[in-house]
Amino acid sequence: MKSTAVLQRPLQTQVNDCCASLILAAEVECGAFMFAAKQLFGEEMALRSGGLWVETLEADSSFICQNHRPREVTTLAASRLTDLVTAMRRPPDSTLRAVGKPANSPAPLN
Repeated sequence: MKSTAVLQRPLQTQVNDCCASLILAAEVECGAFMFAAKQLFGEEMALRSGGLWVETLEADSSFICQNHRPREVTTLAASRLTDLVTAMRRPPDSTLRAVGKPANSPAPLN
C-alpha cells in the first residue's frame, strides 16, 4: 500500500505544479485584460471585463490543466466586452421597428 501512495505523490505534485503555473498565468492574463479595459473604457468597464473573463473561463467545460490557454479566454472575453460596449453606446432611438424603419421616423406622406 505504501509503495502505491509514494508512486502517486510525484504525479500529483506534477499536476499541482502545472495547475499552479496556469493559475498564475490566468491571473496575469485577466489582470492585463482588466487594465486594458480600464485604460480604454474606465473603471466600471474594467470591473465588468474581469467578470466577463472569469465567466468565459468557467464556461469552458474542457478546462484541463495541460490544455488551458489563458490568451484564448482573453480573446473570447474581448469579443463579449466589445458586444457589451457597442450595446451601451448605441443610442436608444437607433432601434428599428418590425417594418424596418427607425422608431422615431415620421409617418409616410400619402
